[in-house]
Amino acid sequence: MSPEAEFLSRAIVQRKNLHNLLVVHNTLGVQRETLAGRLRWARETAGLKTRELAAASSVSDGYPSAIECEQFKKPSAEALKKLSDALGVTFDWLCFGTGRKPSVSALKRRGKTIKSAQAKAA
Repeated sequence: MSPEAEFLSRAIVQRKNLHNLLVVHNTLGVQRETLAGRLRWARETAGLKTRELAAASSVSDGYPSAIECEQFKKPSAEALKKLSDALGVTFDWLCFGTGRKPSVSALKRRGKTIKSAQAKAA
């Protein structure tokens, strides 16, 4: 094998290892240390797009995305309550990371229920 091919092969393996490490890192909950991270994790686990979550929680289309991108310093407590209710997670967990942590299966079921209801309404 040429030196260039060997270098490329090692780079690919290292990149794959880094990707696997990041997946494990996120699965362990490191991304869930902030409100933005918890909201994104719950929404993605439920299989929802930000607009689907916004519609299910009766907030503006861009609100969940703005929270996930940390564009709000102090999001509305009322909107956070609507988002937590729509996702089926506790307000305390969503806002502060305390309280009962949602299960992956419960979030996936909630996401399917939301998508089904929205499809019927369309």
